[in-house]
This record gives sequence, structure tokens and C-alpha cells, in this order.
Amino acid sequence: MKYLVVGGLSFLVDAGLLWLCTSLLGWAVWLGATIGFWTGVLVNFTLNRIVMNRDKSSLLTQTSRYGVLLAFNYVVTLGILHLTTSWGVPVVVAKTAIVAGSTCWNYVLYRLWVFA
Repeated sequence: MKYLVVGGLSFLVDAGLLWLCTSLLGWAVWLGATIGFWTGVLVNFTLNRIVMNRDKSSLLTQTSRYGVLLAFNYVVTLGILHLTTSWGVPVVVAKTAIVAGSTCWNYVLYRLWVFA
């Protein structure tokens, strides 16, 4: 349950900034996606470290592993957003679908690898 609450807050920050930057400010999707993604990442890592972490002393290991997972998630996010928005899918709808998929593999990897 805690994972879903943390993820939900992170998603609101991410998608909210994406929408703000692209819809209200008129910025390019890649820029809004980048700002939203990395701000959401900061919120997510900080809250997950508090909620899921069993070993408070391993910040360097956790940060390194989290970074690898983030790089993968970031590339997937930009690729799918580029593809789906070129098809006319609204950016927040596409982002929601991406997050739904990545939530599954992130949960497993957080528990077994990043915050183990």
C-alpha cells in the first residue's frame, strides 16, 4: 500500500509538471517529460528510501542501482511518448499508460534489488 501511495504522489508530480509544461506553457513534449520525470524521480526516491528501505547505511549502492533503473525508465518514457503523441494520443494519457507498465517492474526491482 505504501508503494502505491508513494508512486501515486510521484506520478502526480511527474504528470502534473508534464501537463503544465506542455499544455499551459506550450513547451516541447521532450522538455516537459524531462522536467516532470526527473522531479518525480526525486520525490519517488526520497519517499521510497524512507518507506521501503531496510538498511539506511547503503545510500551509495541504492543510488547507483536506482540510477540504472531510472536510465532505463527515462529512455522508455521518451520513446513511448514520442511514438504515441505522434499518433495523436494525448500526452497525459500516454504518460499514464507508461507509468502503469513501469510500476509493475519497478516494484519488483525496488524490493529485490534497489532497496533490498
